[in-house]
Amino acid sequence: MRILNKYVILAMIIGLCIPLAVSYVNYRALKINDLEEARFLKNLQAAVSQNSQLDLKETTDFEWNTLYMFPPYLSKTEMEKTIGLKWIAEPTYFNYLFHQLTGEKFPLLDDSLHKLVFVRGDDVVLDVTLDRMLADFTSTERQISRHEAVYEIIRTDEGFYQLKNAEVK
Repeated sequence: MRILNKYVILAMIIGLCIPLAVSYVNYRALKINDLEEARFLKNLQAAVSQNSQLDLKETTDFEWNTLYMFPPYLSKTEMEKTIGLKWIAEPTYFNYLFHQLTGEKFPLLDDSLHKLVFVRGDDVVLDVTLDRMLADFTSTERQISRHEAVYEIIRTDEGFYQLKNAEVK
């Protein structure tokens, strides 16, 4: 009987470890590197506060082909469907696991937030959840190529920076 209990406990431990291992492998396969985020935000903040026009080619220190802008209240599933790719931007596996277990589907549940997702080929290279007080892209095109990502910067009476698509010459 004791040997049977040991096998049952061993089977339960293995039964718990296999799904966690599969989940971790999925996390590592889809996780994007967020090393560029802090530098991008610093460059963006400097550019919008000092200029009347923003050219994202000059603001980004990484390679990308297409920028997607997602407004507040859009689900992660809709974002993935729009881009045609899956990615994970969670900084740690535990954050990822928490969001998987709680079923969080709407990462932008606040009017003040929107998301910029930079894509190169078949890879998401940067996913930035951006406070609209820093730079508001919500009036711009939802998808734009690197060569067309030029914006007019409009300072509102409240001191915010609203961006509008500018004509590319």
